[in-house]
Amino acid sequence: MTVPRRPSAPEPAAVEISYPGGAAEGVAWPWPSSDLALLVLHDLDADVDAVRWLCERAASAGTHVLALDLPGHGLSGGDVYADGPALVAEAHRWLCDAASGAVGLIVHGRSAHLLLSTDIEPPAVAVAFLDPQRDDHYGPTAECWRHVPKLVVLSKGASATYAQETIAETTAWCLRADLVGLGEGGEDPEGFEIHVVSLALKFLLEQAAFALASRRTASGEER
Repeated sequence: MTVPRRPSAPEPAAVEISYPGGAAEGVAWPWPSSDLALLVLHDLDADVDAVRWLCERAASAGTHVLALDLPGHGLSGGDVYADGPALVAEAHRWLCDAASGAVGLIVHGRSAHLLLSTDIEPPAVAVAFLDPQRDDHYGPTAECWRHVPKLVVLSKGASATYAQETIAETTAWCLRADLVGLGEGGEDPEGFEIHVVSLALKFLLEQAAFALASRRTASGEER
């Protein structure tokens, strides 16, 4: 018997997302039929290249991925403090329209505070934070995020202050995972990457499965 081979990971494609006040440049790894679509946000003072390892590993696992240069970063113009919330909300809405599965996020560093202060509709199925940090340019957590399941991953040496605040104000599922001995740029970069992506995808795929099952049940009831 011949076992069908899994299609290889898609080639990355350039994407431009327009939002009120400007446009942002990004990269997509399209798996349109995937149960999970991911919006990946890099840390402030970085760009898409800083999270490309994460995107490529997620895409290789069969996940639809979109990553953007935030305003004023990489190839995107604008200002991240003035324009960041509008771009994040529009990028999430764009991915919801482009993908058939549930939409989640993986967010690095200070972009956690950007995301949590942004009111997004429709709600994300879940979010995974990597070393989340506060940025005092952004305001309090938007009400919509209090009810979204969260995973907080802390690498070696990362501050846990903002992570603990995020966990404390969450009314939904919220898990914390400490990568003991593993840090970005450390002695075992591959181990760090594998652990981060494995933890995030397992958590996000489980939440996507719950959301899609509920969606199918509701659709059957409507019929």
